[in-house]
Amino acid sequence: MEFADRWINEWHFSDDMLRIAYEKNVDSTGKLSMPYINKILLSWHNAGIYNPEDIDKLDKKETKTPERRKSSYDLDELMKIK
Repeated sequence: MEFADRWINEWHFSDDMLRIAYEKNVDSTGKLSMPYINKILLSWHNAGIYNPEDIDKLDKKETKTPERRKSSYDLDELMKIK
């Protein structure tokens, strides 16, 4: 009840936003986790994201700025071993 009160009455998230947060939670964890949903909604709240269009913009922005990480192994070297 505490989470729901915060999400709806304090942060004013819509049913659509709650559904999307739930879906992202299940996609990531495979189960319902209210604390995980809370983290998603908190991050959106802090970023000023309150509608699905903003989520799409955020997702596109994150994919445009790839963080290429150097792997700890050389894939070409691994393929030579086989």
